Amino acid sequence: MNSQQKPDILVKEHMFKLMGFFAEAKGNGAELDVNT
Repeated sequence: MNSQQKPDILVKEHMFKLMGFFAEAKGNGAELDVNT
């Protein structure tokens, strides 16, 4: 997983991508805490 934002990507689009990564991880049974 690469979570670095590319210079030509809007912050809003980048945040949607990150939210998708977290939703996928949670859907696969990962337990996320504040420090993750």
